[in-house]
Amino acid sequence: MKKERLDCHLYGTLISILISSTITFKIRNLLYQKERKEISEYKTMYIVKEALPTIYLHLFETHEKITAFFDGLYDLIRKNGKKSKRDKKSSPLDILETLPC
Repeated sequence: MKKERLDCHLYGTLISILISSTITFKIRNLLYQKERKEISEYKTMYIVKEALPTIYLHLFETHEKITAFFDGLYDLIRKNGKKSKRDKKSSPLDILETLPC
């Protein structure tokens, strides 16, 4: 394999990770602020990674279509990205809620 091909593959992978993680943590922050819900980073990252080709296609459409797509992605993550509860283990959100302000 040529060095240029490896560089291209590496840069493409790094760009997709950057886009996925940015969207994941932005939606995670929105869900926490609006609904006080904690979501799984792994589940959310998987959902966003699967949606990346569609995100690329929607970038060249109107603002309304892009907004509608991200609203749908937000709803999908809200429904399917919930963090699993563990027996007798507190999540970071539970610990923060017990602290006095």
